[in-house]
Amino acid sequence: MAEVELRRMLRRWVEKPEASLLLSSCLILLLGGYLLDPTLILMSLLMWLSLAVPLGLTSSDLPSRLLPPLPVSFLFGLLFVVGALRSFSRGIFAWQVWVLLAAGLLSLHSSRKWMGRRKRTRK
Repeated sequence: MAEVELRRMLRRWVEKPEASLLLSSCLILLLGGYLLDPTLILMSLLMWLSLAVPLGLTSSDLPSRLLPPLPVSFLFGLLFVVGALRSFSRGIFAWQVWVLLAAGLLSLHSSRKWMGRRKRTRK
């Protein structure tokens, strides 16, 4: 019985846009840490900062005013996907490029869900 309830809670959380963006930022942080790339680490931290208010990690709405989740997820998702496609066009098929592509697609998926949430609240 508790297992079924846990699955329902997990499913509800995974359907939220915060989950996709959080997973994408974790992938980018791991990739940036592995490659020792400060730009990727900074981008990951900016993604986390944009999630601070929606995840309830801060009471101030300053992070969401400075870095709203919809533009952050769309812009970074687009940058990651374009970067991965450029690497693929050069013939680079390393696992790092696949992780970058997956993070970009997750981030774009999150932005699509944020857009759907925004449309529902306006009606």
